[in-house]
Amino acid sequence: MKRAAVFLALALGLALTGGAAAQSYPSRPITLIIPGAPGGPGDMVGRVLIERMRTSLGQPLVMENVAGANGTIASARLARAAPDGYTLLLGNWNSQVGASAVYPVPYDVLADLEPIALATFSRLWLVGRGALPPDNIAELIAWLKANPGKATVATVGQGSASHVCGIYFQNATKTEFQFVFYRAGSPAYQDLVAGHIDLMCAERSATVEHLRAGRIKAYGLLAEKRRRAGRAYSVAAGILGAEGNAARHRRQAQRRRRRGLGRSRRAPPLDGVRPRRRAGRPANPGSAARAAEGRDGKMVAADQGRRRQAGMKPAGRRMG
Repeated sequence: MKRAAVFLALALGLALTGGAAAQSYPSRPITLIIPGAPGGPGDMVGRVLIERMRTSLGQPLVMENVAGANGTIASARLARAAPDGYTLLLGNWNSQVGASAVYPVPYDVLADLEPIALATFSRLWLVGRGALPPDNIAELIAWLKANPGKATVATVGQGSASHVCGIYFQNATKTEFQFVFYRAGSPAYQDLVAGHIDLMCAERSATVEHLRAGRIKAYGLLAEKRRRAGRAYSVAAGILGAEGNAARHRRQAQRRRRRGLGRSRRAPPLDGVRPRRRAGRPANPGSAARAAEGRDGKMVAADQGRRRQAGMKPAGRRMG
């Protein structure tokens, strides 16, 4: 659920072909099945892959979009193909894992399909339409609790990563909303940008440009550690939105800098990494003036830095 892994798979049997056939492969065009509609994340990745594969293999690749049933129709199309390596599938978590747990499928994912390579992965994040009233995750949770069952959340089919993410968010925040199921991701993204859908657990790679253009809002990135994504949005480990919107900390830091106060020790840094203190530099510039030993061996405790800041005359050494 935390990663939408995309990998190539082909009908089992390519590895069992004879040596002569393997040496001449490929000798004709290859079909690449995309389990989704044109314009979706898989479609974008597929277009990049076929250009590179056409160059390296020396054969043209034909991309075939097969949407519906959360990718199981595309996987069944692959399972029915001849096991000769000329039909490939750009699968994902939805088509190879989640859907088979929800839909009765006419194939065995482990026995009938053979994975080739991991192509890419994209994290999920919770995004909303641009006109949605909440501006951060805390306000969103409060808004959902104040309007139980009224918000609409888009998913890419039963058992999809976006569906599981939405159920997980419901259970973690004790909120209620309505799921709206789509055949593919691109129609869901279009309705989200148009304002017909309130929320969606979407792939970051497919929606980050909409965020930068101000057409949608991002509330939390589904990640194990705090990260910056698009703008300064983050979530805590395990629970989506527990840390809320890090943009609030950025505004606080800007106000402190305008006041000449610098960074507060209690304010968490936006990048999650606190700057290291320079080697050999004391923690407090005035601490070097403390506990100075007099000529007679007595200790003098006078913080010269603090006295100057208070407008007092620096204390001299006390003689015994």
